[in-house]
Amino acid sequence: MLKKALTILNTLLIVIIFSAMLMPSIVSAFNVNNFEESSSLKKTGDETGHTRMKVTGSNLEYTIPYIINSALSLVGVIFLILMLYSGFLWMTAKDDNKAIDKAKENIKSALIGLIIVLGAYAITQLVLELFKSTVNTTA
Repeated sequence: MLKKALTILNTLLIVIIFSAMLMPSIVSAFNVNNFEESSSLKKTGDETGHTRMKVTGSNLEYTIPYIINSALSLVGVIFLILMLYSGFLWMTAKDDNKAIDKAKENIKSALIGLIIVLGAYAITQLVLELFKSTVNTTA
């Protein structure tokens, strides 16, 4: 029963990963070149004071936080998958103490990893803010 459930879980995970890989090609199939003219979002943004932010490829002030936030999103998804997998192991363990201990260990390891990543994120944000203020004061 557990092998069958793990096979189903692995198949589902593979389908999700390949779907995510195909998503950019599906999205790029839509014509979004005239989106601003066809919707009223630009007008609404202008009226509310939200202007379009222009980000160039060489502007590290915007590129680095974007990369960090993307990586953190991926870490959050991995954490969620690990928690779901561990919860599934725990629920299907019945009276098997070894499987319950493995599930608890997985949960504990995932939480420790999440805490480490969030700590690294906090330190990175601090360094980036210090870097921004240093660059702004010297310019």
